[in-house]
Amino acid sequence: MNKFIIPIIVAAIIAVGAGTFWAFQKPAFPEPQKQILPQAQTNKLCGDGVCDSAEKANPNLCPKDCKEQTITQPTNQSTSTPTTIQTQSPSALSIPATPSAPLSSTKDSPFGIFGPYVTLTAENSLKSVSKSDVATLLKDIGVKWVEEMPAGDNISEVTKSGANVYSRVGCMNTQGKTPPYTSSDIKCKDFISSTVKKYKDTIKYWEFATEPNGGKPPMGWKGYAKEYATDLKEASTIIKKECPDCYVVFGGLTGQGVGTAELPNGPADFLKDALATGAGNYFDVFEFKQHGANTDDYKEIINKLNIYSKVFSDNGLDIKKKLVFIETATHDGSPDPKYNNPKIKSQTQTQQAIGVLKFYIYSISHGIDKIFWNLVYERHNFGSTGATLQGGPPAAPEGSSVFDYYGLINNPDNDGDSSKKLAYYTYKKMVETLEGSDWNNIQTIQEKDGVYIYKFQKGGKKIWVAWNDNSAEKQI
Repeated sequence: MNKFIIPIIVAAIIAVGAGTFWAFQKPAFPEPQKQILPQAQTNKLCGDGVCDSAEKANPNLCPKDCKEQTITQPTNQSTSTPTTIQTQSPSALSIPATPSAPLSSTKDSPFGIFGPYVTLTAENSLKSVSKSDVATLLKDIGVKWVEEMPAGDNISEVTKSGANVYSRVGCMNTQGKTPPYTSSDIKCKDFISSTVKKYKDTIKYWEFATEPNGGKPPMGWKGYAKEYATDLKEASTIIKKECPDCYVVFGGLTGQGVGTAELPNGPADFLKDALATGAGNYFDVFEFKQHGANTDDYKEIINKLNIYSKVFSDNGLDIKKKLVFIETATHDGSPDPKYNNPKIKSQTQTQQAIGVLKFYIYSISHGIDKIFWNLVYERHNFGSTGATLQGGPPAAPEGSSVFDYYGLINNPDNDGDSSKKLAYYTYKKMVETLEGSDWNNIQTIQEKDGVYIYKFQKGGKKIWVAWNDNSAEKQI
């Protein structure tokens, strides 16, 4: 059996730490023999329409492929689900040419940013940066999706970057009542209707009331999942009436810490009660969040997805028939465990940059459709002035919250540093290299022994992304 050694690559961007690496280009080493990769077995691709070198050398191996190799694809095929020829049987000596395939639409892209303007407008706001400055940064890193609130000029500024927009709509009772809110409030219904009508040509994805399980009434639906389902139905009806081609998003379930999804009265229980009341009929996209996680916790997103998938299944629903979005991030610096995940650790910029790659690649290879990375700029003293929801975690002392350490760019109000982090350049290179890939054809080559290898198909180009979680070099 032939072997190849995964090198520690310091190319294109940065080295990401001992024992871990990533590559965004076809590797210098040749593609491995068929026997090495478990998904590439002899003659498994007969019938794929590709007359590869092995089939040419032996016409009787798969005559159908060589006969049909000149057949053209229909010209009216949608680029949202592009057809690409499956990867040919690899050769250690040469890589057979792959016919060019259309690049995926940016609307299919998984690369998103959450709240790029929140640092400029929320509590303890950053005054030295403008929305136009942020729009320029979004364009620079190649972001294809932005989650931002429909307030002021937010949406018009986002569109300057060329990104698609995902937003939120909803209202909560401020009179001290318990839910349901929307179904009994005419002003709330009118607000949802007018907001969707105003932006329906620009915003096609509407999340109804984020973190509904996070805040107690009157600021949320914590303990009132069935009433959330009632309000979701009402909001969905209004949204679809104003914009039939819009998507309704189940409000992003809270996700602070690791291993918290199944806690009593936690996110999974809230979802269970909402779906049991029929909420599954009134949304197209399911969103959840993952916050307060270290880079080493990158698999937690899929752990949560599996938990929520079972809740769907237990209620007779298939989560694969919904789109799945997440909002997440990891940090550099030293957030205080007392006010975040108790197991949160100090991390370097390099560790945060590794997290960008691992959070994205592992998640999208396991079924996440879009990832909204939390923040362009770090927050400043988040939580120290009541920036958390009522019923949420205690107010955090200055500089304690993990949100002060998120972001791709340092906040000068924190420590005088306004430089771009390594994570900024990692995100930019990741998008630059992988955008346009066939997101329905990500091949998992290996996920064992601490080595993770994924193959992407971008038009006629193969792109490998790999890392080694072991402390030593690994042969495969």
